Amino acid sequence: SSYVVSQTPQGRTAEPITFTAEDAAGVHFPHCDALVVRAVIARNGLKRMLVDHGSSVNILFGSSFDKMAIDHELTPMASPLYGFTRDSIVPRGKITLAVEMGAPPQVAHRFMEFLVVDRRSAYHGVLGRPALKDLWAVTSIHHLCMKFPTDRGVATLRGDQMGSRECYLNSLRKAEPRVNMVLDAEMAEALEGSPAVLDVEM
Repeated sequence: SSYVVSQTPQGRTAEPITFTAEDAAGVHFPHCDALVVRAVIARNGLKRMLVDHGSSVNILFGSSFDKMAIDHELTPMASPLYGFTRDSIVPRGKITLAVEMGAPPQVAHRFMEFLVVDRRSAYHGVLGRPALKDLWAVTSIHHLCMKFPTDRGVATLRGDQMGSRECYLNSLRKAEPRVNMVLDAEMAEALEGSPAVLDVEM
């Protein structure tokens, strides 16, 4: 299948976004797995970000946020979030953070607003419709990947199928995720001397 995005967010002409059989290489079929991707948020590598078209907000779960090297304060919130079953929770606060997605040379940099939610989750956070809109992203569950235009062409960000299944099973068990910080040396080298990126792992 193919999608035509006429312009990049910077106003330049964009090449068509297409999904082919090659994009499904390595994906185990049949499947109906969630799309779980890696994003660098405030120089922290978060490997378990759930891509959710049904979410009207971007979310970072408190257990992951507390492990990130962030020196900015949260803006308090009083309005609750409502789930599918109408259960509600008041977020700890909201914060705008730098987000990097993709792999060199096809990398997108954006500032995105996240709500920090103190709720047990197997995921580090959720990339909702605001993130997809900011990236001009197109996703394919069949291919388990998302694509978006950059100044250097179309970026392809593949989902972690095994990680997605692990998160699903952990969610069923209501397991408390363990969060540790490790240095992502490969990403640090790719950043060519910029401050090190820390990976938040489950």
